[in-house]
Amino acid sequence: VVEQQSGADAALPYYQKCVELAPDNAQGLYNVGRYYYNQAVSAAEQNARLSARTLKNKVNPLYQKAMSYLEKSNEIDSKNEDVRNALRNIYYKLGEGKKLEALEKKGK
Repeated sequence: VVEQQSGADAALPYYQKCVELAPDNAQGLYNVGRYYYNQAVSAAEQNARLSARTLKNKVNPLYQKAMSYLEKSNEIDSKNEDVRNALRNIYYKLGEGKKLEALEKKGK
């Protein structure tokens, strides 16, 4: 509700509190991971003119932060396609070929 009314930045503390209180809540983990994933995508779009190295240094930490939450969410609920799609994109962006292959094998 907070995200719909006030945006993702306002909702983040609630998502983080959910994860703090229930560390195995797949949806809470997904929401935090989705926040950082969307921040990375937005940063990449807004800074498209930066050199590849500078852009990488700006967005990769956000992708890595998102990845930690999304991987845990996926461990708990491997049927959430939104989580799996975000992880596919992150693994591709970060050059994590082995993780991408493992994700695809697990999904079959």
